[in-house]
Amino acid sequence: MLALEQPITKREKILQATLELIQEQGLNELTTAKIARRSATAETIIYRHFSGKQEILTELLQRVGSDFQKSAEEIFAEDISPAEKLAKMSASHLEFIQQTKGISRILFSEQIHLAAPTDPLKTAARTIAAEYRNCVKQIICDGKATGDFDAELDVETASRSFMGLHYLLMHEWSLDSFSWNLQELNTSIADYYIKAWKSK
Repeated sequence: MLALEQPITKREKILQATLELIQEQGLNELTTAKIARRSATAETIIYRHFSGKQEILTELLQRVGSDFQKSAEEIFAEDISPAEKLAKMSASHLEFIQQTKGISRILFSEQIHLAAPTDPLKTAARTIAAEYRNCVKQIICDGKATGDFDAELDVETASRSFMGLHYLLMHEWSLDSFSWNLQELNTSIADYYIKAWKSK
């Protein structure tokens, strides 16, 4: 997952501080002055590493995408059934979101949704969503091929349903100020989809 727990470089300290501030105060309250104070550095130092807030946020999301892809590749490489891979994919996603609360506030922000299609931050967010759905689609296709999942299962609709539930949970959890444990829901979510998609 996002390797920011033990910052080493000044750049990593800035990223960690940004994520903490977004988690605590939201994206609208984020300023480079606050990032500087939280990361125990000067604001001028921030601008030596980043052009501004937008680039910091973009790098955070790019790291998310990179870490998710690595996690997905590890899950795909395991010698387990598609149903087990689906459960592990869900668990990995929920664990990551639980550990990096600020990410959900970035993903659901107006800053992303109102940005131009070519905006780097929007591109990073769309890439994460696309890669996640591609991973789920591949698991579904594998499950159909092995007979674990219904051969008539619509891959596009099934993958959107699976992803959509996770995004809905992220949204509700964020609205509830992260007051409950996302990871506790994984077993029931995975079981629901595995049973719903099971080969008849």
